[in-house]
Amino acid sequence: MLGKQAKHMSKHLRILLWLAGAWLFSGWSLSAAQQPNFIVILADDLGYQDLGCFGSPLIKTPALDRMAQEGMKFTSFYAQAVCGPSRAAFLSGSYPIRVGEPSNRKLQHTVLHPKETTIAEVLKTAGYATACIGKWHQGEKKSGTATGWDPATMPNAQGFDYFYGTPLYNGFTVEVGDTPFRSQLLRNETVVQDKVESWDNITQDYTREAVQFIREHKGNPFFLYLAHNMPHIPLGASERFKGKSKGGPFGDAVEEMDWSTGEILKTLKQLGLDENTLVVFTSDNGPWVETTRGMDPKGKAFIPRNHSGHADPLRGYKMLTWDGGLRVPCVMRWPGKIPAGKVTKEIASTMDLLPTFAALSGAKLPEVTLDGRDIRALISDDAEAKSPHEAIYYYSYTHLQAVRSGPWKLVRPRPEFPKWTGFSGRFHGDGVKETELYQIEEDPGESHNVASAHPEIVARLQKLVEQGRRELGDYDVIGAGARFFETAPKRPEVKEFTKPVVVKQAVNESDIYKPQEPLGGLRFDFESGDLQGWRVVEGKFTALINSREQFHHQLNKAAYNKQGKWFLTTLEPEKGDRGDDAQTGVVESPVFTVEGNKASFLVGGGKHLETYVALVDAQSGGVLKRASGNNAEVMQRVNWDLTGLKGKKVFLRVVDAHKGSWGHVTLDDFSVAGSIDTAATQKRWALLAAAPKEATAPAWVPPKSDITHSFIAFGAETYIMSAEGKVVWTYPANTRDGWVLPNGNVLMAVSKGKEYPGGAVVEVKRDGTKVFEFKGSQAEVNTVEQLDNGNLLLTEAGPKPRLLEVNRQGEIKVEFPIQCQLTNFHMQSRMSRKLPNGNYLVPQLLDKVVREYDKTGKIVWEVKTPNWPFTAIRLANGNTVINCTYGNMSIEVDPQGKTVWQLTNDDLPAPLIKDACGGQRLPNGNTVITSYGSRGKGVKLTEVTPGKKIVWTYEDEKNHGIHHFQILDTNGTPLAGKPMK
Repeated sequence: MLGKQAKHMSKHLRILLWLAGAWLFSGWSLSAAQQPNFIVILADDLGYQDLGCFGSPLIKTPALDRMAQEGMKFTSFYAQAVCGPSRAAFLSGSYPIRVGEPSNRKLQHTVLHPKETTIAEVLKTAGYATACIGKWHQGEKKSGTATGWDPATMPNAQGFDYFYGTPLYNGFTVEVGDTPFRSQLLRNETVVQDKVESWDNITQDYTREAVQFIREHKGNPFFLYLAHNMPHIPLGASERFKGKSKGGPFGDAVEEMDWSTGEILKTLKQLGLDENTLVVFTSDNGPWVETTRGMDPKGKAFIPRNHSGHADPLRGYKMLTWDGGLRVPCVMRWPGKIPAGKVTKEIASTMDLLPTFAALSGAKLPEVTLDGRDIRALISDDAEAKSPHEAIYYYSYTHLQAVRSGPWKLVRPRPEFPKWTGFSGRFHGDGVKETELYQIEEDPGESHNVASAHPEIVARLQKLVEQGRRELGDYDVIGAGARFFETAPKRPEVKEFTKPVVVKQAVNESDIYKPQEPLGGLRFDFESGDLQGWRVVEGKFTALINSREQFHHQLNKAAYNKQGKWFLTTLEPEKGDRGDDAQTGVVESPVFTVEGNKASFLVGGGKHLETYVALVDAQSGGVLKRASGNNAEVMQRVNWDLTGLKGKKVFLRVVDAHKGSWGHVTLDDFSVAGSIDTAATQKRWALLAAAPKEATAPAWVPPKSDITHSFIAFGAETYIMSAEGKVVWTYPANTRDGWVLPNGNVLMAVSKGKEYPGGAVVEVKRDGTKVFEFKGSQAEVNTVEQLDNGNLLLTEAGPKPRLLEVNRQGEIKVEFPIQCQLTNFHMQSRMSRKLPNGNYLVPQLLDKVVREYDKTGKIVWEVKTPNWPFTAIRLANGNTVINCTYGNMSIEVDPQGKTVWQLTNDDLPAPLIKDACGGQRLPNGNTVITSYGSRGKGVKLTEVTPGKKIVWTYEDEKNHGIHHFQILDTNGTPLAGKPMK
């Protein structure tokens, strides 16, 4: 017993000594060498479960996992329910409803008053250099200024020496182009980019800026506030990360933030700052999960599920005051100060960082009431340290909806759609009819209301609620402790949310089911409640025809996009509410004769090679047409062109051979001018009964071919692949374009990075010896070509996009500006080539145009493209082959711009074209296309004949796609002439 007491006292003595030492730092005599650096990394809309160290099953975060192992995790760490208020709380150390705001308003989306003291201003009293890199979201608009914002409410006037980032959020739709809204990008009070068109490079940009700030201030104490725009929609990730995560676009963005954190930690170590820097990683609120607007059960699809995060096991998400909206992942690391591997369930919040940093740095606290608390004890080695918070209040904007004290959370009654919660009040199913009490540690999902069993706890927490209303305020109460700096009347803002924002939906309107007349006399709509003569020819399904009204997903109760009551689905289980993706099999329709030129139907479910609907030739068994879902429950309308099939006997085949996620197919409302052929159908059923396994081919497999190719691949991995499938040469950098030259050297356009911040053109020998280098001067170098005279053609992307010819001494011989959009450097141009007539062919992605320039920069020819053109190849006959990356297609146009050949996934037996970046026209007339979007196991290169027959494919299991390529030989024979690529 005495031994235990001595151990207990020794532990407390250690913490008291540690605290005493820290308090000694609170005097003005603290030297710069003793003052720790502080870095706060704030994600935007990252959920509680979205890191590996917090249990994500899909997203890999090795840097943050290592940071947690070397530091500590907070499992009850709180922010606020939505962006602006959350930032106000962190910056001020106070609840947003307490802080002062312009015009004495208690705004729903907080804007800090210029007289409010921020964490940066506090640390500057102790001599700290300060920087805000990332999303600010605390400014007030003001016309007539250089940026359109009131400078007094922007970072440079709120304690930050340096600012690089966005004044607002990314947007409020899934894609940037879904709305006219565009965010600015600022550097201090200068506009760097007026309208951001793509968020793919923002994390890379912020990381570069953050590392540079650290390096520039390594000799004095600094505070870096890195507020990522990710993973808020619209999402973005650089080529190194796009498509790599198992968590979809959301996971890609998070994994790139993890890389960013690793770069910062690596920089600290390199500079010897590791043990004198406290690094905090957390999020501003929970994930934005809104699969339909306001989660309206009858609403249209809005945010696809793989574009948002997860708060499991918590209930709720961003904008709601269930714990999933405010409780966020938090990791802190400070080698030698914070014990490695520590985990605490004690309550802490973003508001606590200001007073804690002040205590550690010797900074002077403002003479105002703060709601944050000094949590140095929690980050010490005292395992018994307790939270300094008696209560944590949950506000929906200015509405006090709940309070937590220790393990208990009290939820106040509220109506459905409370008008005083503005934008957040639109959520369906968020009303609370009576006071609810949850033991939040045992019941993190807030599923068991125990109010009736603990009336004494309810009464205690209700007193805390009343204290909060009196001190802080509520939507209808001005708090006694709320701060005001002006003489104007004090008033809370009550902003009603009366109608939804009208935006383009994530699923195109043209794809959504609308009641329409059948295209002919044959219709499979399953409204009889049975299979309408269809048969299961392989496998087993328990409820193939179903009348379900709503989606399966717990957070997405939208109505099925179906015709009538019944539809065909391979998802339904025999019992229970959740779908069963593990069911597999094949279902086929009766044989029918095509009598018209069109067919139309609804299809949903998985977008896999093994989940699809096919139109099959009844005589040969060949697949004529193919369609699949889009990894979504909503069914989209597909229209097939049946020109040339009139009189042909065909049938429909539904194939579900995928057991994993989205391993199902839904089908409804198929119509065509045609008639069922009973005799042919019976004959087919008889054949299937005799040899059922040989009658169907559930999954497409690449054809066997006598053709072999060796090639060089450019992208996140750069390598030469032999005809035998072996990597025989690699280059350790991300590349965008390139060639194997006649002398065997490799010429590459190298992506921007540490060695080449603006990209570069590099030529190397096979042993890696560098024989030529030209460094880019802007954002990227995105094309390179060796010309007949030995000069090199390249294009630079950036604020002044240009095309250059340089000689081998690096002298510029030709230069002119590329006439393209300036809002998204990355999407300006690709794969430019010099033509035999001396002109230059330039694909311009976001402009959706391929232009031909003469040597003076004058546009002499152009053709509009269906989508983003990536590769343009001028043929000897004057035609131009163009790959459209976002459109998943390759087209050939004549000199007048008329399409004379086109290849899409509808022409193929499987959706092999995924982000058609690079392309090459072979001497035999065949076309090879790379699918940059094919990640992991999948087809990366596809060769098709002019008749659209697949003759060769290349597939591997590499995590990276192929950006561009060059076929080097066929069956061991080098390709003749200059490659057309």
